[in-house]
Amino acid sequence: MRSARRSVLAMAVVLAAASLTAGATAGAAPAALLSSPSDTGASDISNLGGSGWSVLSSANTTATGAQISTPGFSTTGWLPVSNDDAGAPGTEIEALAQNRQCPMDTALQPVNQSLSSPSSVFFSNNIQLCYGFMSKVGSVTTSLFDVPWWWRTDFTATVPSGGVANLIVNGVIGSANVWVNGTEVATSATVTGAYTKFSFNITGLVHSGMPNSLAIEINPNDPTTMFTVDNVDWTQIPPDNNTGVQFPVQLQLDGALSIGNSHVNQSDTLPSSAQLTVKTDVTNNATTAQTATVNATITPPTGTAITLPTQSVSVPASSTVTVTFAEQTISRLHVRWTHRLPAQPPHSRGDSFTGRNPTTQQ
Repeated sequence: MRSARRSVLAMAVVLAAASLTAGATAGAAPAALLSSPSDTGASDISNLGGSGWSVLSSANTTATGAQISTPGFSTTGWLPVSNDDAGAPGTEIEALAQNRQCPMDTALQPVNQSLSSPSSVFFSNNIQLCYGFMSKVGSVTTSLFDVPWWWRTDFTATVPSGGVANLIVNGVIGSANVWVNGTEVATSATVTGAYTKFSFNITGLVHSGMPNSLAIEINPNDPTTMFTVDNVDWTQIPPDNNTGVQFPVQLQLDGALSIGNSHVNQSDTLPSSAQLTVKTDVTNNATTAQTATVNATITPPTGTAITLPTQSVSVPASSTVTVTFAEQTISRLHVRWTHRLPAQPPHSRGDSFTGRNPTTQQ
C-alpha cells in the first residue's frame, strides 16, 4: 500500500463558489511517494488511530458501545496498539503480539515478531502454543477469539463551516458495530466484507475542536457465512481467523463542495495506444444548488499536456454528479510488467482544490 506512484494523467477541476480544483493521475512518469503511513493521499481524509488504539476482548469487559465510545472512558488494562505501516491496527493476534503476550503459555513471554528468534510467534509452533489452533476453514473455534473484540481510539476534528464529517470504514475481517461519541452509527448488518468501503455522515455527532471517541466491536470472522477472507488448505489458519481491522479507518472533512472518485477508464489498442476517459464526482454538501466549472488535462510521461474541453455542471442540493470527459487517445503506451521485470509504471490518481477548504487527493 505504500508503493511509489507515477502519473501520466493530471486533471484540474474548478467549482464556482468554492474555487474547487481536482486532479486525477494514471500511468507512468515522475514518481510521487506518499510521505508516511499517515499520508492518505487526500488532504481532506486522515487515518484514525495515529496516536494509538486500545484493544480488548469483550470477554474482559461488560461496558457497552455507548460507554466505550464516550470521551474520557478509561482503557486501563486494555492493549495499546499502533497502526501498521499502511495505517490500520490489524488483527486480534497483532494486538496481543504487539504487547508481547502469549496468553495460553505465559512461560514463552515476552514473545516477539522476529523472523529468527526462538521467542518469536513465528518460530516453530509458538503461535499455536500462544493463541490456539484452527484445523479447518469456518467459524472461530479458539477460546481466545470466539467472542467479539473492541477497538477504541480518540480523535480531534474541526468540521468546516457549512461542511460535513464522514467516517470511512474500509475493510474489516468479520463484521462490526460502530460507535461514535456514545451513538451507534452502524451495525454488523451493514459493516461486513473484507474489501468493502462504508461512509457514514457523523457531522451531528462530532464535537468540533474537542475530543471525540470511536469504538468498533468486531465479531469473529467466518468465511463460510461472510464476504471475507480465508486460508487455503496448505496454509496455517490464524487462531483468530484473521479477525480485525484490515484497512485504515478514516475521517473525511469537507466544505460545502467536495470531489472524489476521480479515475480513468482505459481501453488499450495494443501495442500502440490507449483510450482514456476521465471521470470525477462533484458532491454538493449544501442545501442549495451549486454550479461547477470543470476542467481537465492529460499529461503523458513525455510530450505536451492535452487540455480537455471545459464542462459546466449544476449540482443539486445534497447530491453528487459524475462529470465525464470525452475519450482521449494516448499513444506510446508504457506497459506495466510483472514483478521483477524492469520498467514498473504503477498507476495513480490525484485531486486538489483551492478555496475556503483546500483539498488534495492522490
